[in-house]
Amino acid sequence: MQAEITSEIPTPIRESFKKHLVFSMNHERYSTPLSKVIEIVAMRNITILPHAPRYVKGLINLRGKIITLVDFGKIVKNNTQTKNIECSSIIIAKCNDLTIGFMVDEVLSVESFVDNKINTDLDEHTLRKNITVSGIVKNDKTDVLTIIVDFAKLVEGNELKYAL
Repeated sequence: MQAEITSEIPTPIRESFKKHLVFSMNHERYSTPLSKVIEIVAMRNITILPHAPRYVKGLINLRGKIITLVDFGKIVKNNTQTKNIECSSIIIAKCNDLTIGFMVDEVLSVESFVDNKINTDLDEHTLRKNITVSGIVKNDKTDVLTIIVDFAKLVEGNELKYAL
């Protein structure tokens, strides 16, 4: 009787990565999933909208398409606005069925975050007070935190979709 010899080769654990666009606003690091970003453009002329909510900077013309421009700083920190409007970047993002421009201080990089390193276990109070945060990533080498935001939730949470 021969014994059957089998050798099990362990399957390598594959970590799932998600690419994020990392940007800064008032010296804080934020990111959003790259899959939601259409493009990044330099600041351009803004047409002011009368009676718009305080976080709506106005409208921009992007190659013939009119896009609402939102001041990201005014949404996440209420009274804060971008440091230097002329040097700001605009992240054009898809938010459900809307295309919106988000004005930020600076676009820093595209980074891959490992899924299991994204902390989504935020306390209920934090989530209730700030529905824009969908997670936080800590860089193990530098201990720098990056706040992950969901632009679509940001739009819905501020009822921006009704203001456009």
